[in-house]
Amino acid sequence: MKITLSLSEESRTLYGENLRGHGRSYMGSKFLADAFVKRGHDLTIIHPSDLIESKKGIIARRTYTFQEENFFIIGEDQKLSGDVFFVYSLDEEKGPLVSKQFLDRLYVIENQFDLMLNSAESTSYEYKPKQKSLDLPWIPEFEVKKQSDISDLLVNGEKIIAKPKIGACGQGIVFLEDGDNINQIKELENFFFEKYIPAVEERRYIFLDEQCIIRRRIKKTGLPGKEKCTNIDLMEGDERELAIAKKTISSIGMFYGTVDFRGDYVLEINGSGTGVAPPTVGKERDCYNLSNPIVQAVERKIQKQ
Repeated sequence: MKITLSLSEESRTLYGENLRGHGRSYMGSKFLADAFVKRGHDLTIIHPSDLIESKKGIIARRTYTFQEENFFIIGEDQKLSGDVFFVYSLDEEKGPLVSKQFLDRLYVIENQFDLMLNSAESTSYEYKPKQKSLDLPWIPEFEVKKQSDISDLLVNGEKIIAKPKIGACGQGIVFLEDGDNINQIKELENFFFEKYIPAVEERRYIFLDEQCIIRRRIKKTGLPGKEKCTNIDLMEGDERELAIAKKTISSIGMFYGTVDFRGDYVLEINGSGTGVAPPTVGKERDCYNLSNPIVQAVERKIQKQ
């Protein structure tokens, strides 16, 4: 099959042998690309920030492939087409405007392929305000229209997590407690504001083609808003959380995605933000590496078309 995979530019430039240890967060991208190639697929890799619109459709300024542990340029100014477009990265590192533009363009790209996974509509739920439209036990949110609203909340003893409306891996998150860093919030309309929920762990339910395939407990440490993953364990999970997660993934039609929980609340829904392997994994055959099951599920999906 001809597979096109969206990866961030950082996943191509930060994982290499000469940067060992510095690009661990992007190992999943390498694992997934390698799995498609090893199963005999014709793989094209694009960066969402490299796409442009034309009369012919969506074109990639540069296209890449992956062979023998390296990425190689294989073309320029190519119209996207093929059997499957697999959305793995929104290029969040380039900023929310790039990611939101990519989300919107997916509806056009979807018509240039036989199959898109996740679909354009499912992937649109990566945009946090759209997630929040779902009737779920979300972390309580504050209505903030001006900076004085934040100041009033802080005076009343609230602790606030300000999150970008689109993003991944904690990028752009600001913890507000005493008001000293309010100025870090440059454009209020690009953030939403949640109640800070203290927790030493988060729980992740990962789904692939309508099945919950793995349940992870993610240990967290560090300052609020800047927490780091220190350990990841498999868990049995909670029946209530699993039921919520299963219903949510089914309702939005995600082929591959997760529902994450913190405290008693839903933290977020992830599609493209769902790592194939957590940053603690450095071995291709580690039990946490989901790349091969994902590729095989994609193959089954296209066979049913």
